[in-house]
Amino acid sequence: MTVAVKNYVHKYYPDKKITHIDYGHKDLDVDLTNKIDLEFTKEGKFLKGDKDQK
Repeated sequence: MTVAVKNYVHKYYPDKKITHIDYGHKDLDVDLTNKIDLEFTKEGKFLKGDKDQK
């Protein structure tokens, strides 16, 4: 996992924890507590996620 992913989670979801990371061919799928799913590029750029579930 990249520092950018950790920083993004810490900034936008400070009270959530990363529970699982799935390393795909082109991206990273990151699962947080409360079933929040985020998607990042391998370089750590945010692509999409459940921002409304903060």
